[in-house]
Amino acid sequence: MDEFMWDGPEDSDEEIPEMAAQKTEWEEYRGVKFSRKGIIEVIESTLAHESSTSSDFKTSKLWE
Repeated sequence: MDEFMWDGPEDSDEEIPEMAAQKTEWEEYRGVKFSRKGIIEVIESTLAHESSTSSDFKTSKLWE
């Protein structure tokens, strides 16, 4: 179970330097923050956006 434990900074809003160095232009533009809290926010906002804008049942079901 130790394999799945969080191995990043203790502060949930502190960016992980190794990941921050790998940001793409899109991630910079969107203001993605590679922290525990930042990653969760990106995933949740993507889910919400894709679920609300997709009229195609197949596409929206892929997120579930």
